[in-house]
Order: sequence, then structure tokens, then C-alpha cells
Amino acid sequence: MSSSCIFLPPFLALVLSLIPLLDLVGANNITIIGTESRQTSQKVVTCYYSNWAYWRSGNGKFTVDDIDVSVCTHLVYAFAVLDANTHKMVAHDTWLDLPSGLDNFRKFTNLKQQKSGLKTLLGLGGWTDSRGSYKYSDLVASPTLRAAFITHAIGFLKEYGFDGLDLDWEYPAYSDGGRPADKQNFATFVKELKEALGPQNLLLTSAVSAAKQVIDAGYDIPNLALYLDYIHLMTYDFHGSWENRADHHSPLHKRDFDTTDFYSEFAASYWVTKGAPANKLVLGIPLYGRTFTLSSGQTAPPAPASGPGNAGTLTQAAGFLSYMEICTALSNGYTEVKDNTGKMGPYAYKQSQWVGYDDPEMVARKAQFIWQRGLAGGMVWALDLDDFNNMCGNGNYPLMKRLSSELASQTPSPTAATPSPTAATPSPTAATPSPTTATPSPTTATPTTCTNQFVCPGNGLLPDPCDCSKFYNCYYGIPYHFNCPSGLRWNDNMKYCDWPRNVTC
Repeated sequence: MSSSCIFLPPFLALVLSLIPLLDLVGANNITIIGTESRQTSQKVVTCYYSNWAYWRSGNGKFTVDDIDVSVCTHLVYAFAVLDANTHKMVAHDTWLDLPSGLDNFRKFTNLKQQKSGLKTLLGLGGWTDSRGSYKYSDLVASPTLRAAFITHAIGFLKEYGFDGLDLDWEYPAYSDGGRPADKQNFATFVKELKEALGPQNLLLTSAVSAAKQVIDAGYDIPNLALYLDYIHLMTYDFHGSWENRADHHSPLHKRDFDTTDFYSEFAASYWVTKGAPANKLVLGIPLYGRTFTLSSGQTAPPAPASGPGNAGTLTQAAGFLSYMEICTALSNGYTEVKDNTGKMGPYAYKQSQWVGYDDPEMVARKAQFIWQRGLAGGMVWALDLDDFNNMCGNGNYPLMKRLSSELASQTPSPTAATPSPTAATPSPTAATPSPTTATPSPTTATPTTCTNQFVCPGNGLLPDPCDCSKFYNCYYGIPYHFNCPSGLRWNDNMKYCDWPRNVTC
């Protein structure tokens, strides 16, 4: 697909006549709203629930009954898996998930009875299920397997009352379970899935990488954005014990010592410049920390490290601590250090043990970033890692309640002020399309006459004053120029490409 033109498949050209069903949402494609309309005054809060938390001991055990529906708009059950023989979706833990055991699938979807408008989705994949096998690659490469998967998936979702499917293949065309052809095959798979799920009023979302090299290898972003309802950015695990230095795993902005693009702001900006509508992007926020064992007396990141930190008493995984374990550690001798620039969350250390994490203040900063950039909302991994049972005396779900509160209001807390970014937009050489001008002053008014230089007044979709068949997507002050499909004109009232008879231009 050209970076400046939109090509419509035949079915979409037909559907285009049904203008109320369509909405152009800030990128070089037309998006079928389908199963979920979005309002800019509302933000989604997507909460992952990991079913294996049931098997944790003591205060770490988390069941479906522990989910607080008040802090989420969308719940994702993690995970179903892909059967390597049939290439169909199956339960991962049949005793937990199915009616022959605890029937957690139905308990999970029945949570909708507690909150009007709550959506429950089934996640497919995850890190473990994506590794060591080409089963996902084989699925998306075969039209026959794709068709069989889709038919079965619809029945599976409806049988248990799910409102949609969340794809979590980590990652197409990358690591030990992918091939180069996955990039286009995955886009085709998503298209076919959405065309089948949409008429059934089922949502389709996907968790995606925040690393540039993985994005470039595996995601045909304009086409994915055309068919996904939401795109969940996994903006965490930028750093971990696989490295030889202790560092925060989910910085928001670029820091002075950073030599890579491993921070949330870059990931969000890069997905937009590659063709994703900002109002489909959901920013990932971790409810856990990555831990290290220090190898020197240095504690400020990046600090030399010899390996992962000790396993927590509840989560029992080296290199990883839940927030409930972290807040407990802070009461037991750990020294906490906060970043006064607001570019990353705090870190804490005790002797050789080191952990970086997000606290309620950093969650609020990220919520404000979501508002500032016009993103769809926030996503968390995972509900069962917050201090859900008030072990630390700050109330149940301190991180989730802060996120939910901040995203429910268009006026973020003053304590969540975000510093001036040091690298707001990826290099134009790495982005599609390229900006038409240098970064302008965001306070400049939109021109009302035809000029050679367009100046953005802020974020959003705006008409091209020189050509009714073109429009701009302004993102963080930079205008990206797009063409409507042949024969259509930009309707600025409706914010999409429309028939000329509906446009005054």
C-alpha cells in the first residue's frame, strides 16, 4: 500500500455507500467501526487476567472472583492456545477453564452482569505458546487452515459468551516461531477474521510489540489498523535480566543515557507514523517490576548486573516481582529512588537486589500521555499483579484505581505533569509517511487559505485547504498528508472521506 494513497478492496467500496458505518480515524486507511463505536471523550482500560494466577499460593492466589470490574472497560482472559495439530483454538488449562472443571471461561464472561458495557475477550497465544513452533506461521499461511480456524473460533467465543478475540502471537516473522512471509499472511488472517467476527458483533484486538525491529519485520500496520478494533502496545519489558545492566523496563520518555528506542513514547509515535490511528492504540502499563542482581556498588540505571533478581515469595519467578511484592519490599528495607524528570517510574534496591517498576504517580503520568496523544486508552499486564488484597495498606488495586480514575477524566491530575519529551517523533527515515513540514508551533491556527505550508493547531484530522481530496493527520504538531480514495472528498464534519455530494468544498 502506498504511503499517501488509499486502495479499497471491492467489499469496502460497496460498504462505503453506508457512510454511517464508517469512520476515518487518523491514518492512511478507512476503518469500519463494526462492533464497537469509539468516542474521543472516553478511554478504554483493558485488563489482562492470567488464569495461572489461580495456582499461586497464599496472598498471591487470584481467581476470577477477585476481579474488580469497576476499574476496567475491557477484560482479556489469558490465554487460550493454538493446537499444533488441528490449528484451532483450545483451552490451555481445561480444569480451570471448562465446565468439566471450574468453568472459569463462563465465570469470566458472566462478570458482564456486574457492570453495564463491560467487554470480555479471550486472549490467544502469549509468550510461551508462541515459542518453539511454527504453528502460528503455518496457520496464517494456509487459506484452508485460516478458514477452519475462523469458523471454529466464532463458535468457541459464542459458546462461552466472549465479546471478542485478542491475538497475542509473539511475534510474526520474528524469533524462533516465525518466517518472513508472516508479515503479509498475518495481515490477511486479521482481515479475514474481522470480516467474519464483525457481523457476529465480536471484537478483534491484538497485543503487539513495541520494539522497532519486531514491528518492521512482522506488522503490516496500515492493513492491521484497518481491521483491528484496538491495538494493545506491549510497552514494557524493554529491559530485563537478559541484559547485563539493571534498568527500568518501561520508561515513558527517552532518558539522557538511552542509546536505543526502548521507551513507550517512541513506540506509540512509531506505530502512528507507520499508519495506525492514534485512537486505536492502547498503551501498555505494567503492574510488575523487572529485577536484577547488582554486580557493583552502583544503583542508578544502567547499573552493572550479574543476572536476574531473586524470585518473589508469591510469583516465584526470578527477575520478576508483582507490585504487591514490591510494595511489601518497600516496607522491609528497600530504598526507593524516584525520577524527578518523570521519564520513568521509580526503582528500589536493597544490598544486591534491584527492581524497576511503575507506582501510582507514574501510572498517572502515562494516563496523561494517553490523553495528550489522543490514544484509545491504557492496557495493563496484569490484574493479578496489583496489590489486589491490600497487603500494603494503600487500598485494593492502588495502580488500577489510579489508572481508571485518570482515564475517566479529561482533566488529568496536576501531579501527573509530563516533562517536555526529548524525542517526540521517530526519525522521518523510519516512518511512513514522512511529515510534510518541520515541527510547527502547536499554538498556530489552522490556515484558512491555500498555502504551501500547513501548520497543525494540535492533534487530529484536518482538511487540506488546497485540495478537497486530501487531508492531514496532525500528530504531536507534525502534519502527515493523505489522499482520499479516487472520487471521494474529505468531509471535515464527519472526519472521513465521503461522496462529493455530501461535502461542501
